[in-house]
Formats: sequence, C-alpha cells, structure tokens
Amino acid sequence: MVEAGCDGHPDGCPEAGPGRAFYVSVRSGDRAGCLAGPYATHSEALAAVDLVRVMAEQADPRAAFYGFGTCQAPDTARPVFGLVRRMEPQ
Repeated sequence: MVEAGCDGHPDGCPEAGPGRAFYVSVRSGDRAGCLAGPYATHSEALAAVDLVRVMAEQADPRAAFYGFGTCQAPDTARPVFGLVRRMEPQ
C-alpha cells in the first residue's frame, strides 16, 4: 500500500510546473510508462496508486510483478487508464 503523503520528499509535496502534471507510473525492467492521470498534485497521484495497481493486475496478471509509483511528465501525456479517482465511502 502506498501512503498518500510526501513526508519522505525533501521539499514536501512538489507542485507540477507549467505544462506538467503528475501521473501514476509503472515500471517493468527497462520499460516505464504513465498509467493514470493527469493529476494536479503529487498527493492526488499518490492516492490513486493502489487502485491503479489493482486495475492493472485485472487487465494483465503479469502486473503483479511490476513496480508502481508516481512521476511528473508533460500534461499532454495520454495514460492507459486516463484519470482515475479513488471513491470515498459515503
């Protein structure tokens, strides 16, 4: 589980610069890509990592062996799952 916070980041939660956004990313060996986003803040991207991991594992069982995290990229990136938001219980 990924904790939705930036306590470990030296500058707190970074902000995306102009023309950039945050994404949930995936890595398998030398390959990497954006799976979900764009998110305006790093915290939003972190909060989506676990859900996106589940979605990826449902789409491809090999995803259980991939690494998931966040990245910052141009806001024109087109991730596989698009914008994914965690639904809060009501």
